[in-house]
Amino acid sequence: MSSGLEAKIDYLLNNERGKKILEDSINYLLPLIINLSERRLTLGFTPLFMAMVLSSEYVAERSGGSDPTTAFEAVMESLTEVCGVAKRLLRENWENGSLEEFYNRFLESLSSGESGSEQTSFRNE
Repeated sequence: MSSGLEAKIDYLLNNERGKKILEDSINYLLPLIINLSERRLTLGFTPLFMAMVLSSEYVAERSGGSDPTTAFEAVMESLTEVCGVAKRLLRENWENGSLEEFYNRFLESLSSGESGSEQTSFRNE
């Protein structure tokens, strides 16, 4: 993993301000993700979301002076890296039980009638 992406992930997971940003983002997105999940659209939505995010990276690369081909290659490299990190984080969360904890919190929120914005965020700890 590149040191840049590793530093960003470390910031989101271990820095107080980063944790707050991550938690706020997850709390904002969680109701939308749950709605997509209930309709079994999550996997269909994920590539669209990632393409939107990576399109912004392309714009940033181009704004920084990269030519179109170099910017596109940088974005494709980032996509490969992001997918690798996502796989690693999912594996770690499977192995440490966090995925099941997240699932159980989801079930509890359904039974208690809480909205997604009130749920505790999922974190790789």
